Amino acid sequence: MASETQEKTGILGRLDRLQGELWDRLGPANSLVLLAGVIGMAAGLLAVLLKNGVGWLRSLPEAAGGEGAPEFLFILPIIGLILTHVLVRKGFGGRHPGPGIPATLHALSRLRARLSRMSMVSPAATSLMTVGFGGSAGLEAPAVQGSAAIASEVADRFNLEYRHRLVLIGCAATASLAAMFKAPLAAIVFAVEVIMIDLTTASLVPL
Repeated sequence: MASETQEKTGILGRLDRLQGELWDRLGPANSLVLLAGVIGMAAGLLAVLLKNGVGWLRSLPEAAGGEGAPEFLFILPIIGLILTHVLVRKGFGGRHPGPGIPATLHALSRLRARLSRMSMVSPAATSLMTVGFGGSAGLEAPAVQGSAAIASEVADRFNLEYRHRLVLIGCAATASLAAMFKAPLAAIVFAVEVIMIDLTTASLVPL
């Protein structure tokens, strides 16, 4: 056990040194653009996985011959809600960060743009179950929340200050919405108006 702890500490130490060297060599502006690109790809991938996952779940009843059984399709949303409840209670220990956009904005205004790691997984998984089984909900909010949590985690790893953290979260939200709706310009407007990113070159270039 002690050797495993030392090994993990050594790996984390090497990662911290690598992050410091990267930041020193590229400079803050270039490093921020690089991190924004990585986070954007992760956010877009999360949005695509959500959309494709919901499409796959919705295709299962049809593949199983459920098209001719309307009563079966009627109870699917109820099954989805039950599975979602079980997932939150058993899988996540009752921890859920709350509704997507409001919870994200609360973290930006009250928690210095720090989102919990649970926000990376729980909203996406529960929305996948709910919407995939026919529940009346959208995927944009969990995509934004999960992407923002990824950006917050990266900002923590690099010990970024609040304004840089806010830029990365704005980039994550922009990428997730652009991938979800195929509307990159509207996603940028969302980031500027809702995430409240400053209209400066340092903020807009990563977007």
